[in-house]
Amino acid sequence: MGVDIKVTPLGAGQDVGRSCVLVSMGGRNIMFDCGMHMGYSDEKRYPDFSFITTDDMNNYIDAVIITHFHLDHCGALPYFTEMVGYKGPIFMTHPTKAICPHLLEDMRKVSTDRKGETNIFTSGMIKDCMKKVTTVYLHQTVQLAPDFEIKPYYAGHVLGAALFYVRVGNQSVVYTGDYNMTPDRHLGAAWIDKCKPDLLITESTYATTIRESKRCRERDLLKKVHDCIERGGKVLIPVFALGRAQELCILLETYWDRMNLQVPIYFAVGLTETANNYYKMFITWTNEKIRKTFVQRNMFDFKHIKPFDKGYMENPGAMVVFATPGMLHGGLALQIFKRWAPSENNMVIMPGYCVQGTVGHKILNGFKKVEIDNQVIDVKLQVQYMSFSAHADAKGILQLISYCEPRNIMLVHGEKDKMEFLQKKIVQEFSVDCYYPANGETVKISCEPPIPLQVSLPLVKQSLHDEEKQEEARAKGLLDMRDTKRVHKLSGVMTMSKDKRLLFMDPAMAETDLGLKQHSIRFTSTLSAVVPGSLLEARDAIARQLRRYVQDRALTKDPSDESTLHVDDIIVKISESDADEEDMETDAGTRRKEILISWELQVIRRFAKILADSDPKVRSRGIKRLKLWMQARSRSKVGCFSYEEMMRVWRALFFSVWMSDKPLIQEKLCDDLSGLILVLGSSDAAAYLRCCLETVANEWNKIDKWRFEKFLMLIRRMIRKSLEWSKQSDWAGVPVIRDVFAKSVLKPEPAHLTKIPLGLKLHVVDVFLEEMAKVGGEELAFEVTSQFLEPFLTVLVEGRDYRMVNHVVKRVFEYLVLQSDVGLKHEAERQLGVEVSSDEDSDYVEDDLDKDDDVAETKSTELDPRAGRVDTTIPQLAIDFRGLANRFLELAQKPDLKQKNRSKLYRLNRMYLDVSEGIFPKGVRAAL
Repeated sequence: MGVDIKVTPLGAGQDVGRSCVLVSMGGRNIMFDCGMHMGYSDEKRYPDFSFITTDDMNNYIDAVIITHFHLDHCGALPYFTEMVGYKGPIFMTHPTKAICPHLLEDMRKVSTDRKGETNIFTSGMIKDCMKKVTTVYLHQTVQLAPDFEIKPYYAGHVLGAALFYVRVGNQSVVYTGDYNMTPDRHLGAAWIDKCKPDLLITESTYATTIRESKRCRERDLLKKVHDCIERGGKVLIPVFALGRAQELCILLETYWDRMNLQVPIYFAVGLTETANNYYKMFITWTNEKIRKTFVQRNMFDFKHIKPFDKGYMENPGAMVVFATPGMLHGGLALQIFKRWAPSENNMVIMPGYCVQGTVGHKILNGFKKVEIDNQVIDVKLQVQYMSFSAHADAKGILQLISYCEPRNIMLVHGEKDKMEFLQKKIVQEFSVDCYYPANGETVKISCEPPIPLQVSLPLVKQSLHDEEKQEEARAKGLLDMRDTKRVHKLSGVMTMSKDKRLLFMDPAMAETDLGLKQHSIRFTSTLSAVVPGSLLEARDAIARQLRRYVQDRALTKDPSDESTLHVDDIIVKISESDADEEDMETDAGTRRKEILISWELQVIRRFAKILADSDPKVRSRGIKRLKLWMQARSRSKVGCFSYEEMMRVWRALFFSVWMSDKPLIQEKLCDDLSGLILVLGSSDAAAYLRCCLETVANEWNKIDKWRFEKFLMLIRRMIRKSLEWSKQSDWAGVPVIRDVFAKSVLKPEPAHLTKIPLGLKLHVVDVFLEEMAKVGGEELAFEVTSQFLEPFLTVLVEGRDYRMVNHVVKRVFEYLVLQSDVGLKHEAERQLGVEVSSDEDSDYVEDDLDKDDDVAETKSTELDPRAGRVDTTIPQLAIDFRGLANRFLELAQKPDLKQKNRSKLYRLNRMYLDVSEGIFPKGVRAAL
């Protein structure tokens, strides 16, 4: 059995339409979807089946899987079964099988009766094709052979749409078809478990799009419809029979009811009733709200939406019409468009994607003349595109990838340029290979063969015993209940038997049963020091010093070696230095000694447990020992901590903060842990700060509301201590600390791509200048302050998450105005009742559109109430307001700057010019 997975798109490769992907793995060949291209009327409308085989199709293809009933995914199925001759198994969900024949028949009628096409299947072929279909239930594992199974997952998109997981032997593929990661008014969001397939084949229709909120899109649609009908115009909304049609009907029905509008809304004859029947039949596929209310009130029994008759096209006055198909490639929608297009008073709203070659695609690309039935039509009506498509956008695609954690990814059902852009983002974000082949191009994906591993029964029993202990601890409230949902890892040793079988077993069992010796990896650091006396006297002197910091039971002397000490599993060994004689002798006649310190990484875990201890003496000693260890490690000949080592350190320290209780204990622990940065060298200090921020960011969404406050305090203290570390060197270390923030929490990147949660970013912005003022005080030179301001300026220029940008404006640059002499004077006058200029008439107030981006704030709310026992009077920071005003102006004049960012920089320029002239600027609202 080959280990390669071969994938050949027969359609939808760097294209949208005629979805059909052939996958070969483990000796099986599976065809996913068998669609039709709506932009062609000749043989190009079908997938190119010549790429499959020249032999009998039935001997080659093991199964055909159809994801949903849209024609670009199932439209060629009757052609493939009845005209090409495939007679093998076909799988789809129950709703897809029920609805598919109606759409196929409707398409056949349009093609033959109206367009006169002859290369199309007949009604009888559609019926014969559907008899070959086997239906599957959601989450049902269908075993086609001992080594071959399929399993469907909910995809949203339309009624009955499914993602399919297919396993052949030890290889697996997930094929998504079309899906939607956002729930809507009648369907839920797509979902799949963490199946970790070898390959994920995902659609990429909207690979470069991040949609605005659904509420904004709905509000915009209703406004445009209302404006058009208010002036007597007609609105055409082309839709497909099921899916977006029901979504938009529910939206307009609710709006008409609320506004008591009398303008008629029409739907194509018969479709409303058909949709009702199917939604009743497959109610379990709808969202929770519809399922709960369906018995009392059928959401699809519309009061304002009536069946449409062709004669209504000529009726005077306003109306709204839903008609099929959605791409204006034929049918009633195209007839209505042809009749209404010459009037400027009318409007067509395209709510979804249109493939190339359709009338919908042409008018969306600005065509003012289109040819319909050999007649040129002037397009004078308003053309609006409003994305109500039920496809996943770029954010949704990345979300699905994070859900199932594939080892390889392939993009289909999209445009080449957009695929190329998303491919780079996926590789950057997930570090996996990503492909986007063209039609007919075969991609070979190598899969690592799995290695069977047998786990010993005693090890499993020990793990279960440990879990029983954890359950007891949870019952007593000593452990977080969320641990029950986490993966529990086994710890043991892997051995290979004589017959080359791998066995995973307990280390003690390996020692006794197999006679193996347990080894450990140790890290060693060497220090040079002047210690008087012999090796024994030097050891005793070092032991006396260590007893001040460690428990007596933890410190032992090696009776067989007068030069060795043990502190838990840390070994301290003293030896004579190998330096030159002149360096070895001191004035007092003492000799220089080499002190070797050796430890295992498990020491970090012990530190974590000690720091979380309820005994303050134990915690205090633990902090001192950790401080000594980190200082010795940072300054040793071994060199700096690696990134992986520092992340291990912070995972342990995070645990200690997580487990600590009582406010004062938490406060002291956060202060102690953040203070460890003060004993580290430059590169280690940067790594310590970076790993702290990354660890909290990684765990951010797992922190519950009862623990949140102490981690906010930890971040505040880390900022303070990192600034103190920089101050130690007369601010020479500013670039080190600044760069850490600039490349992590203050890095301007799209919200869907960042690994740092917005809440953490906003908290850093909230407290940064306050902590800088506390540490630096009034003697902090502007040259130093300006270096720390650079990352915030970068956010203003490059930021695309305007919640972050607005927060930086308010909490950094307006803060500097408020803490200035001009700001303090203005505040004093305001509190004394002196008349000051009104904020309401401000020239600087942002456009109303910015209000949606603002982060809601309450003046009296402090995110971190235990900011520390410090003087509440915060020192002023020295600021060159004119110099910063010029900097804002310089940045605002950069080319390719977003208009929103540019306007904020111009606003800050005017504001800082006012302050430089002693004028308090209007528009600065918050008190310091």
